[in-house]
Amino acid sequence: MAMTFEDELAGMDILKILKMCLIHDLGEAIHGDIPAVEKNQHPDKSEQEKADLLHLTRSLDEPHRAGILAGI
Repeated sequence: MAMTFEDELAGMDILKILKMCLIHDLGEAIHGDIPAVEKNQHPDKSEQEKADLLHLTRSLDEPHRAGILAGI
């Protein structure tokens, strides 16, 4: 969606926006996403996504891992 609306995001750092989108989705890569209408049924969703992101980045070198984890 960020790429679709890139023209409307003029003046914003599109690379940073795309990185944020990718990192957000990485946190859902293992256990999937939860629809907004079901979020109340999963109070640990944020913690699970953080744990999954830590798991996915464990083999990266420290600069790359830190760059990804800086947004959580």
